[in-house]
Amino acid sequence: MSIREKYKELVARSLALADFSEIMELKSRCRQEMNQEYLYLCDILITDIYINENLWDDALNTALKALNNIDNVVFQKIYISLLDRIIYIFIHKRNYKSAYRYAFMKRNALDLENVDEVNRWYLEMAYIYAELNQKDKALLHLKAVLNNYPDDNTRSLALSNLTKLYIDQAQVNEAKETLNECISLVYKLEDEEGIVYCEYLNAKLHILEKNYKLARQSFQGIFKNIHAISENYLGIANEYIALLIEMDLYDEAFRVSQKYIKEIESSENLYVKKDFYKNYLKIYVLKNKNFREDLRQLLQAIDVLEAEIEKIDENILSESIEDDKNIEIANKLKATVAKIEKTLNIVNIALLNDNIHDSLLEFSKNLETVIDFDEALYVMLASGEFDVIPELTDAYDQVVVYHYKKKRLYERDYSYNELEGTIVEMMISSNHEIVIDFGEAPMPVKDLITGAPYVEGNARALVAIPINLEKDIIGGAVFVSYTSALSEVDALANLKIAGKLLERKLITLHYEENIRGRKQLTGFFQENLSEGYFYYKPDSDKIILSEKLAAFLDVGDRVITRRDYQRLIVPEDRVIYDNVAGFLQEGEPYRSEYRVRARGETRLVMEKAVPYIAKDGVIRFYVGIISLIAAERASYRYPEEKIHELLEQVLRKAASEDLKYTFARVGIYNLDEYDYQLKDKIIAYVGDILMQVSGSVYYLADESFLIIIEGDDQKEIEKALKSTLDLLTSGFVIDEEVVTLVARAGVIRYPKDTYNAAEVLVLTELCLREGDRYQTYTDEIRRKYLKKKAVNVCVGEQLKRGKVELLYQPLKTGREEPSYEILYNISGLKPEEEIWRHLDESVLIMFEELAFSTLLKEAEKLKEGTFYFHISAESVDYFLKNDVFPAGKKPLFRRIVICLENYAPQFLKLIDKIKELGFRINIHRGILKHISIETLLSGAIDGVFCHRGEGVNNRLVMFFNYTGMEYLNDAPIADYQNVIVRDGKLLTLKNIRE
Repeated sequence: MSIREKYKELVARSLALADFSEIMELKSRCRQEMNQEYLYLCDILITDIYINENLWDDALNTALKALNNIDNVVFQKIYISLLDRIIYIFIHKRNYKSAYRYAFMKRNALDLENVDEVNRWYLEMAYIYAELNQKDKALLHLKAVLNNYPDDNTRSLALSNLTKLYIDQAQVNEAKETLNECISLVYKLEDEEGIVYCEYLNAKLHILEKNYKLARQSFQGIFKNIHAISENYLGIANEYIALLIEMDLYDEAFRVSQKYIKEIESSENLYVKKDFYKNYLKIYVLKNKNFREDLRQLLQAIDVLEAEIEKIDENILSESIEDDKNIEIANKLKATVAKIEKTLNIVNIALLNDNIHDSLLEFSKNLETVIDFDEALYVMLASGEFDVIPELTDAYDQVVVYHYKKKRLYERDYSYNELEGTIVEMMISSNHEIVIDFGEAPMPVKDLITGAPYVEGNARALVAIPINLEKDIIGGAVFVSYTSALSEVDALANLKIAGKLLERKLITLHYEENIRGRKQLTGFFQENLSEGYFYYKPDSDKIILSEKLAAFLDVGDRVITRRDYQRLIVPEDRVIYDNVAGFLQEGEPYRSEYRVRARGETRLVMEKAVPYIAKDGVIRFYVGIISLIAAERASYRYPEEKIHELLEQVLRKAASEDLKYTFARVGIYNLDEYDYQLKDKIIAYVGDILMQVSGSVYYLADESFLIIIEGDDQKEIEKALKSTLDLLTSGFVIDEEVVTLVARAGVIRYPKDTYNAAEVLVLTELCLREGDRYQTYTDEIRRKYLKKKAVNVCVGEQLKRGKVELLYQPLKTGREEPSYEILYNISGLKPEEEIWRHLDESVLIMFEELAFSTLLKEAEKLKEGTFYFHISAESVDYFLKNDVFPAGKKPLFRRIVICLENYAPQFLKLIDKIKELGFRINIHRGILKHISIETLLSGAIDGVFCHRGEGVNNRLVMFFNYTGMEYLNDAPIADYQNVIVRDGKLLTLKNIRE
């Protein structure tokens, strides 16, 4: 069970202390898997258990510890949840000052666009201010809620609290106004607790006006049917009893007291107990003055309780002071840790660059946001003895210096002789950190850049940190400040940390430069392989296949012999493979082409390999690639399941090796304009062109290409793909014929856009549908993807039922005969939903076939009427090819207007054929950009329609009006006689027939 599933299981329970060990086990798993989110969520579960068990101190300690560790930006919602619990605990402990402090912290973390969150915070602050006896501020916060568009529940809470404050301050008129509004609202919400509380406020208002009888009636209404009251009602009961005593109704007061005495005595609220016993005492005293001696013990109990309450108040004050101290220490510690963390993060910024200059510049810019320095000097000594290829180093007597000042980095070369008397010489000699405060020790150390002593300039403090490889110094960093800030302990500690991180980076860059040649060699194979690479060891006659190549050849074991591999080759081509042996014996590179049998298919491949010869002249191994020949690659259409397998392999590798990938989908949209022989050559040519972008190009079943590119350098990838599109769309010649393609590219990235191999094809297809020539993945496309999934699920469920209910929207046409636009009643979708935009093609065709057959049946039952039926070009093409349009229905077809939603390459042929069947044809106005004016004027198209909510294009409307074409729109258009207007109503077949 995953961490997430286990957490959901725990949340679904009613947790108690018995579940504590399970939560701790889950926390342990979270630590092992570095899952911070659920680690903090477990802390919230533990805090809630402690609260439910009244273990308030344990709850507070757990919540505060989590709060001090959490990143309040990354885990904002969890951070706010922790604050909510801390505030609640402090309120329960009556430590309102601490509650106020954490509520104030919560304000800084709130999403100010979230009105509900902000209003809840206002309510919390109002309650805390009221308890701190700052009534004015409490009133302001409650009024802020009312002015901040609250929902009805929040508004009722604000109004009731506002009424209570007005009553406490004897503002009768204001209290009446807010109470009346609150009463109307709670009855509207059917909020039973709210109704009771309003009745209580009404009673207090009557008491304020000395109208005790009405107040008594209100209290009686509250307690009429309550026999065992909760903690929340005990205070109200005390006020009820006090009112009865005030009215001299001692017997009734006694009865009420006796009714609830058990709940009072079991309560942990000492204030409520004290008030009750005082009332109880008053009843006895005022009822019969002869029992004073008997009441002495009760008076003593009250005295004891009051003393205990005073003691608790003192403890609360002490706890508050202690809390303040702990918070102050925690804040200081958190600030120190945050500063160190920020310093650590600087190296990550530097690591984003692949050269020393840019790394040092970014390092310096970010470091000075943490540590106050004014200039820096980075020194790189000649390091030939540390080179992987020392023969390439030719500058043994030079020192490279980078000088950072005022956001700029300057590079200079110095000889070793010029280092004399400088801080660099001191650092090389000592090989350890140097800290100088020139105010305390004005040492005559020279500045390498100016040649003058630092004390003669603005420098007040200096820190020099050597950069070492093992025990040998290879460089250093010198930081200079015009104040004494660098001599402070925390600044020095942070500089040491930063220096060590920089040391690792510079050493890495140094070696990277020297092994670039090896990377280029590896890159050659990576760029040219699509199916994988192999190593061949002549001494053992064994071939070691890469995972990708083993998968391509469908071989279970990655280590095989040459004889095993030969069995995969088509028998007729094995003689070609045998010729490779001669090259192996001579130790020469070779290239060979032959056919192999893999996954039940015969594939034409190219094998290419070169020997690796060690310094002793012995051939250690051959490294080679197996690649589909371009023409073979392009002509083979990869089925979707094989592409999914391939993508799973790629993303598994990416996850294990922390790689990034870019997936580009290239669609060609006018291949049908060319005959099949030329079409195959075009596909092969396009495949060759795309292979220049990446060696991993796959021709898919839908005649698009998928390109897998390792890395996510978007500028370079965009440049390469756009230039490739330019090449394909500008025209080229094949077999003496000029070919001009309509092509688009859609791009997504791993892991930024998706982690899921199953989404790669779907998301790249959505990018292609956007219509832009080059389209990267965006949040809008993500929303469309989620919408697409939802619509496909809803329509899929409808198809399982095998039927669909048609909805008829009346149209105002100016004709006597009724006209209707066909919509659908699909569970989970609005009738006006444009489902064709979101459905997979196969689902769309099946649904539109079901809808069309349903329309034919229902139209025959309606003897009159014209029906506007929306349909995709893909479905029309399918209907024509598969005889879905039944023969002999021409009279019925004349009553149906086919509303084509989209354009397709064979569009003109489609409208000619459906016109022959008797249908009238309307097109969506978006299709106009794909067809000529001649086509519009030819009479093949009867009208144009727009979707609901689309605006009116006046120029187009004038043209349609001029040609006499009908126009289906949401509203009438002035001076346009042939406008068809949607009525807005929806009817069923039954409604129409009635």
